Amino acid sequence: MNSSRLVVVSNATFVQDNAITQESAGARFHLGSVNWLLSREQLIGIAPKVPKPLTFSLDEEALRQLRWILLVFIPLVPALIGTMVWWHRRVSMKWRNTLILAVIVLAGVAYFSSLR
Repeated sequence: MNSSRLVVVSNATFVQDNAITQESAGARFHLGSVNWLLSREQLIGIAPKVPKPLTFSLDEEALRQLRWILLVFIPLVPALIGTMVWWHRRVSMKWRNTLILAVIVLAGVAYFSSLR
């Protein structure tokens, strides 16, 4: 039984000459679409992707900031939160004490964010 087939693409940039000639993926898409429309599924092939090596480079300043964040700031945040919880549970809780501790924490956060 024959069925109707339709290929829908969002815009027409995929049929421009530079999209077809510069990227083999565009040409493979066109050939695969035509073969599928003609019910020639055996000719439709999806080639494996060629892995591209990932590179990640940081300058000295960014590396220093990353080191501060990973070694100091991230461990310091749970320590400060734990200190606040301990302070809340062990010491007689007054709004003044909480406010002082919150100001200290915010000052620390502002200091470490200024290192960026």
